[in-house]
Amino acid sequence: MSAPNNKPTLLCVANWDSNVGYAWWLMESFWIKIHAEFSTDYEVMIAYPSISTLPKAIQDSKIRTVEFNFGVKHPRDLTAHINFIKKHKVQAIYFSDHPTSHWSYLFFRFFGVKKIAVHDHTPGDRTTSTGWKKIAKSLRSRLPYINADIAIGATEFVQQRLIHVSCIPAHKCFVAPNGLPALTTPIDAANLNEQFCIPTGHTIIVSTGRATFYKGVDFALEVIARLVHTHNQHHIHYLYCGDGPDIEKFNALAKALNIDKYTSFPGRISNIESTLASCQIAFHPSRGEVGYSLSILEYMRAQLPVVVPNRPSVCEAITDQHDGLVYDAQSHEAATTALLKLISEPALRTQMGARAQQTVANRYSLDNTHDHLINALDTLICRKSRNSGMQEPAR
Repeated sequence: MSAPNNKPTLLCVANWDSNVGYAWWLMESFWIKIHAEFSTDYEVMIAYPSISTLPKAIQDSKIRTVEFNFGVKHPRDLTAHINFIKKHKVQAIYFSDHPTSHWSYLFFRFFGVKKIAVHDHTPGDRTTSTGWKKIAKSLRSRLPYINADIAIGATEFVQQRLIHVSCIPAHKCFVAPNGLPALTTPIDAANLNEQFCIPTGHTIIVSTGRATFYKGVDFALEVIARLVHTHNQHHIHYLYCGDGPDIEKFNALAKALNIDKYTSFPGRISNIESTLASCQIAFHPSRGEVGYSLSILEYMRAQLPVVVPNRPSVCEAITDQHDGLVYDAQSHEAATTALLKLISEPALRTQMGARAQQTVANRYSLDNTHDHLINALDTLICRKSRNSGMQEPAR
């Protein structure tokens, strides 16, 4: 249905079905915050490609939702999008992980869209643009109408990537560093020894996330095999929490490496805070993140020392030797040595874990994320209800 009043629409574009989980709770918190801040002047709407079950937080927020796959992939898609924009009086669009430059934006603007923001959460390292490629990208990012008005990085790493790889002018690039909500009640540790038949007294090394090769699970298993077979560490257990397309391959690899009795792949865990509270070490050998990941922050909040590779897209939140250990990403032996250090020194684990929790509390709160996001959007979207001057967020 069309907008029920005369307010223009601020459209939040979802990329997945309404019931998709994992880190989309974070996006939902952004949409709810945008609704809370801008609903006086705008009709805030979420467009989902499909709607199965709406998350409770979205239902409770009273944000308008609509089923529409917003994002032009072919010229034939334009008509439907133009009709949608006109019908709902869309004046501002908040994209997540869409291109910062796209020919369709020209048509969106022609039919009523005034402002476009793109929030970049895409993982991975990129090569800094130089020479003719830098010149071409710089020229493209300055063309009128086809570029987003602002680009928001999910971390400082992504913000710098937008500037130095995508060559977007620095004054258009902001950061809303991903963070976690504070835990308001004490967490009861799960009994993992009973749940996964892990012998009492074993050191539990945990990883969480999508079970894919991109997350480096194969690397982790090879390191665990070194610990068991080369370094005779028979009182350890590797727990991978998360489902995904490669989980059966990882079970098979664990058997091939003869470490299946030292590993567990329970799939997605609903009580992840309780699970982490029962572990001793976190290992995150991912081949790419956005500077860090929500999983890494969750480990830290749970007072776990975190072992990460020295990839810039992964290790941003960890200070080596302070709240975790950083190893050479190309070296199985370096990762093995880092884990051995933490396995053999319980007191060091406790010290690093306490520091890790303090780091999250000081630097990676969800409130801070929301503040940076709204400040960035305030430089773009006019609010009559906001009487005070707009302040540019910290870069």
